[in-house]
Amino acid sequence: MKQTSIGIDPGGSSGCVCIMHHNEDGSRRLVFLRFSKLTEQEIMRELQKEVSWARLKRHDVKCTLEKVNAMPGQGVSSTFKFGQNFGWIRGVLMALRIVFFEERPAQWMKQVKMNKNTGEEKSDHKKRRRQVIQNIYPDVKLTNDTFDALWLAEFTRQYKFK
Repeated sequence: MKQTSIGIDPGGSSGCVCIMHHNEDGSRRLVFLRFSKLTEQEIMRELQKEVSWARLKRHDVKCTLEKVNAMPGQGVSSTFKFGQNFGWIRGVLMALRIVFFEERPAQWMKQVKMNKNTGEEKSDHKKRRRQVIQNIYPDVKLTNDTFDALWLAEFTRQYKFK
């Protein structure tokens, strides 16, 4: 099946869009758009370019946007930036007519069997998630900014195209 799965982690400065193109022959192409490296205009332009390519190749395009709330102890500035990213990227998805689903971290992590274990520290849970997705995609160089976006694209591929 020709499909393009998009995963978006709208985190403050560490947000990322992962675009995963899958072809009928099993080949895939990944594109990462990191919020810390690109302007909003560049992200929108690149996302539009990738989605246009997918539609030209007759791919079904779907996206999962992580829906998270402010966390206790999170600064006002970072909370505002996060909310700004969430609303902005949501508007971009609607403008580009991309079918998208909003999923809370607990929902998508449970589906891919990556939920936090009882007593597991947040940092250990993050390391475990990164290691597991790295094992699934050993040829992809992942960073702390990119691995959850790849998980969200993988979640979209597995659960939103049925």
